[in-house]
Amino acid sequence: MMKVMTGLLVLIMFIAGCKDSLSKNNAYLMSNKTHKAKQPSDNSIKLATINNNAKVNIAKIKSSNNIALAKLKAQSMKNLAQIHAATAIKTATINIAEQKQTMRIKTYIFMAITLVTLVALYVYYLISQRNRELRAKMHEEKLKHDLELKEREYFEKRLHKMIDLAADGKLPVDMQQEVIHSLQHQNQKLIDTKVAQ
Repeated sequence: MMKVMTGLLVLIMFIAGCKDSLSKNNAYLMSNKTHKAKQPSDNSIKLATINNNAKVNIAKIKSSNNIALAKLKAQSMKNLAQIHAATAIKTATINIAEQKQTMRIKTYIFMAITLVTLVALYVYYLISQRNRELRAKMHEEKLKHDLELKEREYFEKRLHKMIDLAADGKLPVDMQQEVIHSLQHQNQKLIDTKVAQ
């Protein structure tokens, strides 16, 4: 009987174990079905989350890129403005230097022209002065020469008259002596003039 009871007990346990196993299998299958039913929903949620995260990340990257691009544009505009300002300053400095150089050259040219003009005027003045002096001297010499000629002519006329009077005997003796003395003096003067020439 023990054997029968043991056999029954084993059978009961076997049946209970099978039931338990069946319920466990059913529970597992049910959870599996639920899991499978939940899985597509979870996947779509995860996919939507991933898509949303990707969109947010893309938006962040675009925003960051736009900010970086705006910063680069601002920096390049600033650099370009600095370059333009520096170029304008250098150009203005070069133009001022060129204008100063041009003014300096014009000043030197003006000074040189003024100096040459003054020297030319001074030389012209000296030449004119010399010419005036020469003309005055020549005029004076001509007047002197004319005066000497007139004096000589007057003297010769007087002498000829005296000689004519002496020849006619109308001239006193002391005057005749004066005529002879004048003739000697005139001859001596002519000889001195010829020697000097």
